[in-house]
Amino acid sequence: MRSLILSNPNFLSPFFRFANDMLDVANSQAEPSSPAMIKTSVDIYETDEAIHLNIEMPGVKKEDVSINITSENVLVVKGEKKHEIVSENATCYLQERSYGSFERRFNVPSYINTDEIKASFNSGVLSLQMAKKAEVKPKEIKISVE
Repeated sequence: MRSLILSNPNFLSPFFRFANDMLDVANSQAEPSSPAMIKTSVDIYETDEAIHLNIEMPGVKKEDVSINITSENVLVVKGEKKHEIVSENATCYLQERSYGSFERRFNVPSYINTDEIKASFNSGVLSLQMAKKAEVKPKEIKISVE
């Protein structure tokens, strides 16, 4: 969710007062105990050899990401985009960037070899390659005509 922080509600035009009021309404409807969550976008595609996941997480450092497989074959990707503090005595007028934690869960099909999952992180995109077990890879059979 975008957040708008104003130190002075009369800062500019009625637009800022309206936006600030709308933010108050949105915040009053949120659960106070729920942590801030950021949105991650995912692309999933399949080849003959593997299933691929590309998860966008701009501004997240690779050391702030964890990847686990549960005993129920659920892939859990967790992370956090930490807030950048510009200065202790700075006045923030507008903040549209999201900060906080995220968690995504994906059911891993039984035909995936969970021992052969490869991960890479480049330019804010986590790429996972989940290799298929040998017995489910397509097999081509040549037919001879007599």
